[in-house]
Amino acid sequence: MSERLNISYEDENSPENRPERDGSKVHETKTKTPEQKPGKPTKEELNELLRAAQEKARSGETTSKALDGSQNTKGTVHLISKDVRNNSLKQVLNLTRKRLPFDQKILSKFVHKPIIDNVSEFSAKTIARPSGLAMGGAFSLLASLFVLWASYFFGYTYNFLIGIMAFVGGFIIGVLLEIILKVIFRRKTTY
Repeated sequence: MSERLNISYEDENSPENRPERDGSKVHETKTKTPEQKPGKPTKEELNELLRAAQEKARSGETTSKALDGSQNTKGTVHLISKDVRNNSLKQVLNLTRKRLPFDQKILSKFVHKPIIDNVSEFSAKTIARPSGLAMGGAFSLLASLFVLWASYFFGYTYNFLIGIMAFVGGFIIGVLLEIILKVIFRRKTTY
C-alpha cells in the first residue's frame, strides 16, 4: 500500500495511455529514449518529411500542367477551356431561344453567329466610342430640330439626310474631343 506509482500527468492524459472507451484493451505506455525530447522530431524524420513534400510538389506541378496545356506566361491554369465555354453558351442560347417568338429566334440565330459576334465585339471596343455616340446623338437631335423649325418657318421641304449627316459629324467631333482630352490630361506613371 505504501508503493508509489510514477505516473506524470502528461503520460496519464496522452492518447497512448488512455484506455479505450469500451474497456476492451489498454494501450501500452511508450518509453522515450533520453536523446529525444518529447514533441520534437529528429533530423532523420525532418529530412524524410522534406523529401516527401518535395516529391508531392513535383507531382503537383505535373498535374497542373496536365490539366491545361495552354498556360499563359504568368503561370496560371485555366480550368475552363474554350470548348466548355462554347458549349455552355450554346446551351444558354438554345434555352433562351425556345422562349422567344419566331421572328426573334431568327434574329438571335443571325446575331449570334461567330462571324457577326466577332465583328460586333471588335466594333464595340474600337468604333462605337461612347463619346462619339453621345456627341453624334446630340448633334443629330439639335440639327434635326433646327432644320425642321427652319423648313417650317421658311417654307422649305425637310431633308432627312440632315439627321444622318449631323450624327456622323457629331460622332467625329466627339471622338476627336476624347483623343484631345486624353492627350492633355494624360497621367504620367512612374515605375
